[in-house]
Amino acid sequence: MKVKNLILILGTIIAYLGIIGYVRMSNDRTLEERYYHEWREDYIKNKNQNEQYVNAAGEKGPSFALSEAQGYGMLLAAKAGEKHLGSRIDFQKLDNYYLAHRLTNSNLMSWRQKDRKNIWRDNPVSASDGDIMVAQALLHANRV
Repeated sequence: MKVKNLILILGTIIAYLGIIGYVRMSNDRTLEERYYHEWREDYIKNKNQNEQYVNAAGEKGPSFALSEAQGYGMLLAAKAGEKHLGSRIDFQKLDNYYLAHRLTNSNLMSWRQKDRKNIWRDNPVSASDGDIMVAQALLHANRV
């Protein structure tokens, strides 16, 4: 009788720990997915059908893009693709925006782009932190 009670208690403990472990792992995945999609809704904007940019202004003020924000967005999209939270198209649209806003004399991304009366104006200088982040995102996306 004591052996049966011990087996029942051990079985209950193992089942409880299994359920807690599953819920914990599932919750992390759900949080990652929710935060990624909320971030996309708040910051990713369509410039046109093939290009998306990270709106550095967020919900406030007129839209503008920064090379650092674009690189960060590309890196997040690549990492989301690795976890099957995002798609290749998400990354490609961000990359297309990057490609469209490179400086002709260096092929580095313009540091800042502003929307003025529906015309996007590129700042004529680059910023190394943005270009490094873009490079890191491209390398990570290639591995994924």
